[in-house]
Amino acid sequence: MKAFEEAGFYGIEILSRDETPWQTVEGIELRAITVTAFKGKEGPCLERKQAVIYKGPWRSVTDDDGHTLFRGERMSVCDKTFHIYASAPYADAVERVEPYETIPLAEARPFDCRKDATRHARETKGLDYDVTEMTSEPYCGPDGNCC
Repeated sequence: MKAFEEAGFYGIEILSRDETPWQTVEGIELRAITVTAFKGKEGPCLERKQAVIYKGPWRSVTDDDGHTLFRGERMSVCDKTFHIYASAPYADAVERVEPYETIPLAEARPFDCRKDATRHARETKGLDYDVTEMTSEPYCGPDGNCC
């Protein structure tokens, strides 16, 4: 697994591991495993006011680049990480939050990926964001019963 990391892969996951060894040599059991891993995390870390929310089930997780995501917290991430999280194996585990106003790549500043920080909603929506929207319909839950 370490060799995959050193080769620049991310999202490394063991898909299967044989229960019984296919060979035993001097007391060392050799088992077949199937691994999936992804390439393509190269590039600069740019600040575009994006955030992700880790859905769970664990209280927190740390990805291959050392980003720690806390369950239910809006975490700031760089543009590169934001796009990586849109695909497997992360897409089902995080909700991505686009900024209200897109920052063009040409105007993006460097992002410090060495720190884990929450991103306040005002940071993605803008300091002057003050929208009120009311619906005339009551909220209905997934079973169709309204509150």
